[in-house]
Amino acid sequence: MPIRSARPTAVLLALLCVCAGSRARAEDAPAIVPGAPNLQLPPPPPESAPQAAPAPPPASGGGDAEPAPGEPPAASPSGGAPVVSDSPLRSGRHHLAFGARFAYRLGDAGKAISPAAGYGVVGSYYFTYARVGDAVDLALGVDFSSDRFATGEQGMGGNGATVVAYSSTRVLSENDFLLEQMFALAAGPVRPFATLGLGVGIGSFESVDPRFTSPNSTKGSETDTHLLGRAALGLDVPVGSGWAVRLRGNYTAVRRAAPFVTGMGQTLPLFGDLLDIDVQAVYRF
Repeated sequence: MPIRSARPTAVLLALLCVCAGSRARAEDAPAIVPGAPNLQLPPPPPESAPQAAPAPPPASGGGDAEPAPGEPPAASPSGGAPVVSDSPLRSGRHHLAFGARFAYRLGDAGKAISPAAGYGVVGSYYFTYARVGDAVDLALGVDFSSDRFATGEQGMGGNGATVVAYSSTRVLSENDFLLEQMFALAAGPVRPFATLGLGVGIGSFESVDPRFTSPNSTKGSETDTHLLGRAALGLDVPVGSGWAVRLRGNYTAVRRAAPFVTGMGQTLPLFGDLLDIDVQAVYRF
């Protein structure tokens, strides 16, 4: 009968469906490792796609290669402070000096015809041309000075039977021109120095005292040119930018000075050695 023959077939199809479903669930189940607890292992992560290699830099257009960056400047040995060369240029190679002085006539000249003490002015210019051993500056210069010695004269005098009163000023002067070599210590701001010089001096004398009258004259008058040698010691003390105060002592030896001959035939020394003490202002540039 038709109904009976279709039943076994339906049952067979149902069994096949059940078997297929069981097999699919068995394949999806996690694997069990023998001897280990039955833990479920996470599924493996998906494989990431390989990253592409970086593209090479674009080739230059055939121009010159870029210069390498410069090296940083070397550090200063003085800890960053500027290094100043200890040379004559640091304090100025040129220096001008001018000032006043006390003058004194030494030896027989100062005793034979007074006065012995006087005053004067002085000026000089020096150029520093070298430094020796970073300690001594060598400078060459010229020095000019003028000393004046004066005293009053009063008395009675005359020629023959005529006697008159006189009142005047006796003046003796010394003008010196010298070429000098200076040796200055450059160890600190205060600069001691020494100088040696040679030059000429021009001396003059004027008096109305009858004791000093010249032959065939009613007054005494004399002019003489002589040789000079000078040695000096001094000290420069800075007082401002480029300025200093100079204290200097000079000994001037006078040579080949002619003696003074009076109207009465007396020979007297007139121009002799000098001692001078200077106070000067010095400007360096």
